[in-house]
Order: sequence, then C-alpha cells, then structure tokens
Amino acid sequence: IISLTSKFTITYTGQIYKQQDPCKILTAISELIEENEIVKDDFELRFYGTQNPRVNQLVETLQLERFVKYYGTVGHKEIPKIQMESHILLLFNWEDKREKTLYSTKIFEYLGAKRNIMATGGHGKDAIEDILTQTKAGVYTTSIKKIKDKIKYFLQQYQNGDYIFDGVDEEIAEY
Repeated sequence: IISLTSKFTITYTGQIYKQQDPCKILTAISELIEENEIVKDDFELRFYGTQNPRVNQLVETLQLERFVKYYGTVGHKEIPKIQMESHILLLFNWEDKREKTLYSTKIFEYLGAKRNIMATGGHGKDAIEDILTQTKAGVYTTSIKKIKDKIKYFLQQYQNGDYIFDGVDEEIAEY
C-alpha cells in the first residue's frame, strides 16, 4: 500500500496538448489562495512530464510558483506510485466541441490508481463524464466555480484526516 503525500496534492502526469486548457484549474487555485482556503505548506499542484510554456506563463502571471511544481519526465514504472500517493489526479478534457468522443488514455491509468479524479474543462456530456459517472471515481468540472467547490470539498476531507474514494471496483474493472 502506498501512503498519500503529507501535503494535499493534486497531480497531473503526462503531456498537455493544445486542445487542453490548464487555465481553469490554475485560476481556481489562485482564487482559493486569495480566499485563504489554500495555504502554501499544505498544498501542491504537481506536474510530471515535459514543461508546458502555457502552464509556465500562467503560473508566473498568477504568482503560483510556491504552489505549483514541475517534476519533469519520470520513468513509466514510477508513474503509478506518483499517482497513488496523490489526493487528486488531474485530467484535462478536450476543449474542442467537435472532439467530444475523444479522450486521453490517461483516464485508464488514473482509474487503476484508485484515487479521486478531477476532470476539468470540456463542455460536458462527453466520454470522460460518462466514465466518471459510471465508475464514481471522480468529478467532472467545467467551470472555475465548480473546480473551486470540488477542491474545497477534497481539502475538507484531507483536513479532517479522511480520504474517501467512492469508486466502484466492479465498474472500474470494466476499463
């Protein structure tokens, strides 16, 4: 069994594509910091993979350097451990409405980690929303407000010493 990190940790593993938008999660985190819902020593958004210039620019613009960390590319064997020690696994949906049936295979890795998944972006009524609804393995958020609400919910669990993963093993096994 792999223990959760001591900090509340949201993790993204892999490449970020141009059809994906990290702006909503970064803006939500910035607003939660301003509202004193997130404190530095107890929170980290981690990116594993190639650095993304858009993310770097947003992190700098929103002054999130103390909260957002890039860990670079790691070997495939390390990824499951990194995912399983995280409180939330971040998934960016495709932003192009014409690609509602497309999704990253990352969802299958994340399901296997049995950690809460937060899918951000997109337009709703897509394959990722269907998978998360069926498996109960996470939440689907399309707006900054919904992202903030869900982060606050998960943070509350963390602060209470509770980690609740509601995923249904039988449903997850189908994937």
